[in-house]
Order: sequence, then structure tokens, then C-alpha cells
Amino acid sequence: MSSAGAFAFANVRARSRAARLLGPEAAAHLRAAATPAARAAALHRLGIEGDAADLQRGRVARLLDDYAVLARSYPVGEPLLVAMARLHEIENLKLLYRAAANGLPAERWRALFRPMGRLGTIQRADAEEVRSLRDLEAVTRATPYAEVVAAAVSGPALAPAEAELSFDRLGSRRLVEEARRLPSSQAGAGALVLGLVRERDLDAVRRAAAYSIAPELCAATGALLAGEPGWGHLAEIAAWTPDAGPLGLLLPRRLLGGAPVADWDALERALRRRRRRACAAAFIGSPLRLAPGVAYLLLAEEELRGLVALVEAAGAPAAGSVLERALAGSALGD
Repeated sequence: MSSAGAFAFANVRARSRAARLLGPEAAAHLRAAATPAARAAALHRLGIEGDAADLQRGRVARLLDDYAVLARSYPVGEPLLVAMARLHEIENLKLLYRAAANGLPAERWRALFRPMGRLGTIQRADAEEVRSLRDLEAVTRATPYAEVVAAAVSGPALAPAEAELSFDRLGSRRLVEEARRLPSSQAGAGALVLGLVRERDLDAVRRAAAYSIAPELCAATGALLAGEPGWGHLAEIAAWTPDAGPLGLLLPRRLLGGAPVADWDALERALRRRRRRACAAAFIGSPLRLAPGVAYLLLAEEELRGLVALVEAAGAPAAGSVLERALAGSALGD
């Protein structure tokens, strides 16, 4: 098959999967549901059944299958799509680190382990033999995580929260490497992924600050922002408190075009809305591009995260605010 034919075939696959995503009409039904019973009924009408754990397992398995199919389909970008999929393996690594650090048996975490299939490097059968952090180091020795796990367990082992930051940074660095390896004709796909990395970097800074890590160390938790012009004061951002005024005053203007951002939650919503708009735009233009596949996967990831959060909060008083956060970055948004 020619390169043009391969792109056309891959993008048909991406678009057909994007058509499955819930849209603004579904968001309207969810917003109109004012009580826990009404929210449960609205989710049922959208085909959302079971508890949050069941939903996550089913949707993650389907999404990882989409990653595998699209990675094989596009004539360029397979390493990038695999790196995106392996953010789910990073979640498996975090799970195993916490289990090993706390001496938890496999029965306690087995249902949460994400099925990576051919995209994975840590097999569940091997993971179930982990009883300690040294076991985890042995299991990951032949994987892309060997160095970061060894660093986390050498000497006094890192606390799980600190180890997770180092694992997330590795995942983000791989995304940056693969995005920058794309040919110039695929700059749109690269831009989408680098935008995601910037979001992950800011989230890492926020989490590091919440763990009371020194601001100057918080600034080193990211994979991209610390090396970009305009972000030289990441330590100041990490040290931000509401008493300092709106968080947006510390952010480079080009990040959100000067949109007012009061705090971390507002920044998260604004960045997700921006990513949603960029993903929608990625489906327009030349068909010889990887961008539609990347855009679909980003939207599907956001829908997964949002629906799980909605199911978890369906009966809670704060379900309305959870809903708006869920809608911000997914195709559900209007």
C-alpha cells in the first residue's frame, strides 16, 4: 500500500473511532440531571453501566486496543503512539511500586493492572511475583523503566509519591523525544503531544508542591517546561498560594492567550478546553497526517477519565463541579 493509501486507511480508522465519542448532546443530558437518581439515569441512557472500576477496566482495554491498531496503521509515528499508550504502563508501574513498598499481595491490586497486550513491557504474570521493591527492580530490569526504578529503590527508597513523579517524568520525556523525531510534515501531531506534556509538567509541579517538595525541586519534576523560554520562574509557580493573587499572572501569556486563570483547578480546565479545540481542528486539513489519530486518542483518554470521575461522583453533592471538569477536555464539551 502506498504512503497516501496507508494514511487514508489509518485516518478512516481514527475517524470511525472518533464517531463513538460522546458529544455535546450527551453533555446536555448530564447537565440537566440535577439529582443522583437523575444522573444515574442519564449515565444509563448513555450506555454507562457498572461501577467506576468496571467502567475503567472495560474502557482502558478498548482504548489500548485502539492504540495498537492505529500504531500499526499509520506509516509514520508508531513509536509516538506506543509512547502515548505506555503512559498506561506507567500507571501499572506506580501501582506495583506502591504495592511493593507496602508489601501488598497481588490479590489487592490485580484488578487494577492495565492490560497492555503487545504494547506492554511488564507482564502481569511477572508482576504478580513482586513482593518487594528489589523484586520490582528485577522485574523491570529489561524494560524501559529499569534506570528510573533502580534510582527509586537504591539507598533509602523514595516515598511512593516521589517515585510516581519520577515515573511520570520518564513517560513525558519519551513523548517529547518521539514528538521531536516526527518529520516536519507531521508537526501538527507533534504539537498536540507537546501540549499534553506541558499539561503533565504543570500537573507534576502542582503535585510536587502538594507533597511539600521544595519549590526549586518542584521545578525539576517536568520534562519540557523547565527548558522552554518563558518558564524560567517555575519555582515561583510551584510556590504559588491564593494569597499571591491569580495564578495566571505567573504564566507566560502565550500559554492561554491572556485568559484569566484564578488557580490550579481553573488552569487545568482551561488547558483541557484548549486541547479539545486543538484536537477538533486536527481532523481538518490534509489527509496525509498523523494528527487525526493522535487527536482521537487524546479525546478518548479524556472521555475515559471524565466518565470514571462522573461515575465515582454520581451520588455526591459536588457532582456538578466534577461534571464540568470532566466536560472541559473531552468531546462532550460544547
